[in-house]
Amino acid sequence: MNILRRSVHCICIAALMKLALTPPGRWFREYQRRHKINHFVALSAVFLILYNEYVSHWLQSTYWPQIPVSITEEDNLKVLFVTDPQLVGFDNEPHLLGIITRYDSDRYMRRTFQSSISYVKPDVVVFLGDLLDEGSISSDQQYQIYVDRFRQVFHEAYQTKFEPVFISGDNDVGGEGSDPMTTSKVQRFEKYFPSKRVKTAKFVDIIDANIDLNKFATEIKKDLKNVATQTDDKQLKIVINHSGILYRERYVLLNVIETLKPAIIFTSHTHVSRLWTCPDCYRNHRPNSIHLKVDRLTSNKFQTFPVNNDDLKEIVVPTCSYRMGVPDMGYGFAIFNKSGRFDYAVLWQVQRYPQLWSYLAFLIVASVIKLTLFFSNRSRFLFR
Repeated sequence: MNILRRSVHCICIAALMKLALTPPGRWFREYQRRHKINHFVALSAVFLILYNEYVSHWLQSTYWPQIPVSITEEDNLKVLFVTDPQLVGFDNEPHLLGIITRYDSDRYMRRTFQSSISYVKPDVVVFLGDLLDEGSISSDQQYQIYVDRFRQVFHEAYQTKFEPVFISGDNDVGGEGSDPMTTSKVQRFEKYFPSKRVKTAKFVDIIDANIDLNKFATEIKKDLKNVATQTDDKQLKIVINHSGILYRERYVLLNVIETLKPAIIFTSHTHVSRLWTCPDCYRNHRPNSIHLKVDRLTSNKFQTFPVNNDDLKEIVVPTCSYRMGVPDMGYGFAIFNKSGRFDYAVLWQVQRYPQLWSYLAFLIVASVIKLTLFFSNRSRFLFR
């Protein structure tokens, strides 16, 4: 121990002597070199943050489809679809990491939702379920916190012409795997996210099919018949559900067709953008004779779909959260027209994980530079 202390003492004395004997000009040049490198690192950090948090979002919005200026308020209904935000909870995240992930996920969705809703100025916002990641398993106190966060993130949804439409998903009320759906969970969801089964907006009826994974055929048929009495045959009927309908059991599909007679179906749950088409759903009611085809919806442009009784389509809206394990996030946007057609597009958002990886890479490089400067300066100082 004495030898170690003496060695440290000698090194300190040598450093002080070196400092005293070093010409001022050499120190000034060394200071300038280090200052330039530190300045470059700091500027790089600023530019990286500005690009990831602001510029990249603006650049992404330039790829969004151009909304026709000629559309009129009376003849069109603009709808923004939000699916699977799944606000990050407390139980499934490590404590310290969870603070960061909740903050960043909420901030990302708030920024993307704000830019999307200000761009399209929708008449109504429709949430297609799985609003909260741990909604089904949380305590009442946690649930209240999640709801407050949700209202902060999607604050503008409550300020549109029509009240927002909410439907529940399995993460909200259970019903998938070992997590059972219970009456208390459903009632709690409906308390904080109230919404009618049939929402009338202008010339459109937005109908919540509310078909969960565990309902029996008789329950589904009875429930849909009750909902059908609240609709108007003169209205354009849009059916919404969290999980898919066209590719479900045939009795589910046939009950929806026979009772609700939808012009179009919107669902979520799978987190990816898809278009399911049933060319003969209204012409052939034999369960074994119905054929389906599926396509990916990845275009940045509007796609126009006619509304008729021969060709039934189901649009799967992608998730808006980067935490869902898929590379592409977005918001569905539809313009429904009285003439019997609608235009649909996805407002694709910036991929978040590459940005987070860029921050990590920058921290590693910056740390290596700082450590290299530190040890190189010490070695020059002691041995020059």
